[in-house]
Amino acid sequence: MSVVAPAGQVTAPVAPGRMGSALEIQAAQVYLDELGEWRDARRRELDELDKAAMQSSTGSAVTGDLLLSMALWKAVSDRYELLSATWNSGRVGTTELMRISTLIWGRLDAATASGLSVSLPEACRLSDALLSQLRVKLGLDPSGMEITDRVRQLAPGPGQQRLADGPHPPAAARVVVTDALAECRSVSGVVSEEAALEHGSRVVSRSRAKARRHPQCREAVRDPYAIHLADDGALEHHSTLELRRLAG
Repeated sequence: MSVVAPAGQVTAPVAPGRMGSALEIQAAQVYLDELGEWRDARRRELDELDKAAMQSSTGSAVTGDLLLSMALWKAVSDRYELLSATWNSGRVGTTELMRISTLIWGRLDAATASGLSVSLPEACRLSDALLSQLRVKLGLDPSGMEITDRVRQLAPGPGQQRLADGPHPPAAARVVVTDALAECRSVSGVVSEEAALEHGSRVVSRSRAKARRHPQCREAVRDPYAIHLADDGALEHHSTLELRRLAG
């Protein structure tokens, strides 16, 4: 599969099979299609680099690499033409598939490949590497060192903030504890209340006793009509006069 590099450069497809074994028909067809696309795209890239080199003040420094890239492309292109002729639009048998495998994994013409004794996949990978190097030398792509230096320049130093208007953590919210009692607050003193007439004496009596025991305690308001046996049982034995005296 042909892959497009981050800078827009194409990379060669992965060759199928191995030396000495016939290829499968489907694998051979896919590889030939992708190799043809890579060959055409690589030619366009080399033409663009050639123009950039002529316009660059450092173009003479890349002449050797550019000529080698052109020679590799020519060797790969010639081998592709042989592969296409052997493929014959898919009309192949075991003999032709074995021949295609040999053309892929065998050595290219050393004279065409500038004296390099390499296979077709090796020549394609070398072409990819040379093109990347040429782009860096001509200033078309930043090198890895330049990218690292740029990242260091952009990185915030000690005590610096990466984003001046960046988000800030929210302030801690104050949790208010509510009171479960009826008055929903602490009782600062004795709370006087007007009870029903028939229970007035009992309310007054209890209020005085509790005021002496717990002058600052928290308490819920009781229903004046409620009867509490624990507190009111003894009052049932008193007469009306005694109740008035107690209330008095």
